[in-house]
Amino acid sequence: MEIGDSSPRQCTQTPGQIPGYIRALGNHGYGMAFRDRLFSHCPQTFVTLAVVLFLGSMVATAADQPEAAVSVAQGLAAGQAAHDVPEEQLREQRVAAVTETEALDALVAVLDAIKSRQTEIKSLLQELKRQDPGTEADALQETLESAKQDLKQLRVNFESIATGIAVKDYRASKPESFDLQGELVKLAQPLVYALNSATRDSRDIETLRQLIEQSNKRIRTAQLAIANLRRLMARNVNEGLTKQLKRMLEDWERELETLTDQNQIYEQQLQSTLDAKASFLTSTGEAFTGFVRNRGVNALLGLATFMAVFGVLRFLGGVVKRMRATRRHTRSSFERLTELLLRTFSFIIAITATLVVFNLRNDWLLLGIGVLFLGALGWVAVKSLPTVSEQFTLLLNLGSVREGERLIYQGLPWRVTSLNLYSHLENPWLTGGSVHLAIRDLVGNVSRISLADEPWFPSREGDWVKLDDGFIGEILHQSPEMVVVRDFGNCQKTYTTQNYLGLNPMNLSSGYRIQMVFGIDYRYQADGATRIPETFKARLTEELNKLVGEDNVMRVEGDFFLPNASSLDYEFEAYIKGDAAHLYEEVERTMIYCFLNVCNENHWEIPFQQVTIGQRV
Repeated sequence: MEIGDSSPRQCTQTPGQIPGYIRALGNHGYGMAFRDRLFSHCPQTFVTLAVVLFLGSMVATAADQPEAAVSVAQGLAAGQAAHDVPEEQLREQRVAAVTETEALDALVAVLDAIKSRQTEIKSLLQELKRQDPGTEADALQETLESAKQDLKQLRVNFESIATGIAVKDYRASKPESFDLQGELVKLAQPLVYALNSATRDSRDIETLRQLIEQSNKRIRTAQLAIANLRRLMARNVNEGLTKQLKRMLEDWERELETLTDQNQIYEQQLQSTLDAKASFLTSTGEAFTGFVRNRGVNALLGLATFMAVFGVLRFLGGVVKRMRATRRHTRSSFERLTELLLRTFSFIIAITATLVVFNLRNDWLLLGIGVLFLGALGWVAVKSLPTVSEQFTLLLNLGSVREGERLIYQGLPWRVTSLNLYSHLENPWLTGGSVHLAIRDLVGNVSRISLADEPWFPSREGDWVKLDDGFIGEILHQSPEMVVVRDFGNCQKTYTTQNYLGLNPMNLSSGYRIQMVFGIDYRYQADGATRIPETFKARLTEELNKLVGEDNVMRVEGDFFLPNASSLDYEFEAYIKGDAAHLYEEVERTMIYCFLNVCNENHWEIPFQQVTIGQRV
């Protein structure tokens, strides 16, 4: 015998007799039509059935946790042994007893609902037999089938509550198929609904305006037709044709009247919609208030959860990284891979925790947005996988650019201090010589090992340089963008860094050499290889010692160079330390003056270029 086959009873419980938890859950049901029919049959049955359906779903959930179900016999046994167990166990046993008492009350309630549903089915069957085939009979048949399905569900719920298991899932012949497209549509529905609600008024207004515009066009067309008909009737003398035109005119006048009335209705609806729509500021304020009240709290909780989880995981990763840094200076590829995976999983776990918060808050809109965001992020990651493979290799310090090596980027040398998603390059000889580059910007570059004493720029600030354009000055400022040079007269000249390097700067502050060639007449050829160069060298050394100091003159060299066309040429070289770099031009002038004075003191003639012009007669 099936449950509830006994004779039906009227539901006689009053609201005061219904347990409190049943009244609290009275709004839960399985369908609007079912609830309406059931409530019309018996108001108490509506509340009772709602509780039964709710408990049935709760039992189905609890079926996945067998340890949470406690049988009645276990509860009675626990009550008999209460004096032998601790207070905490007594409290758990009392809770279990209350739960089973509620289950028994629910079984009684669902049994009443089953009997009530059976009575309704019998009434529907009798009424269906009295009905003739037609629309009303079809409606009764549809109501009957719905009632039978409800009765079947009630019996399943009764058995689920009594046994403590999800009977429907247990007896399912095969698992439900998973429809990915359908699930994605369900996730997107709250977002689409929110967008639809936000733009409903604007879309309604635009639709009404289009209808009014179309109606006005039709009114003008009807008016033109009426005017043409009246003009023809005024000139027509044929009685039969006049009757036909008159009937046609009446039809068009009725059409014009209908269009005019319809147009007035559209205009009234438009005006009502515009009047009902608040001002922009009011709408914005109300929307913001509604968002804060409905979604703002959930969004803030999700954001706080993301920041907290991600921050904690990154903090733990930083602690581990610092602990490893104390043992070694460079990171291995395995450590880099571990750090990269930790960052990735930190982000994934933080996003997952945020989605869990949205789920617990029953905010399907934010949950759907989060899932769609994750899906889009995954799709982009899959599509960009071929392009990021080389970047991934660089992050593991296995690519063409390695951490700690020397790299030429945009014409300047840089030290790769760290390789990360945003890598750090530095040039210690440049002001502001520190840049952060995305790892993708390093793809295609090549680094190499740098020597210990290898310079990072042709000069430093404070050095004196000589450029190919003839400018000599002191470096006041040098950065990755520009170099400022000041000459002897405090005149500053600015170069872009690339142009400065293109002028091949010669750094005088590291020491320099000045070479000069000087010639005398051939008449002094006898002393040309001995006394003359020694005299020049001695005098030049003396003058340079006075000018730059003896400590700054490394050496002076000079000797016969070559017999020129009209002179005996001598080459002299002065090697000066970098401390006297600012005296570069004075050293050049001193050497010229020295040669001239020695020639004057010894009456040595300085030759000049002679040109002989011959003429043939």
